[in-house]
Amino acid sequence: MKKLVLIPRHSFAFTYPCPRNLREIVMMSLIERESSDKVRDVWMDYHKDRYNSVAYAISKQEFLSLK
Repeated sequence: MKKLVLIPRHSFAFTYPCPRNLREIVMMSLIERESSDKVRDVWMDYHKDRYNSVAYAISKQEFLSLK
């Protein structure tokens, strides 16, 4: 009696994690209505208790200085 061997149909490949697009994370139509201070507060509040991520919001001037 032959043994049945299952062969997977899909071959999987390793890929490095990459950042997601902002539109995949937030509803841009809602964010665009808010002030930058409100968006920063919401973003920081969302991430403050998340143990598996680090987030911080910087101003345009701070970004340009780092860039």
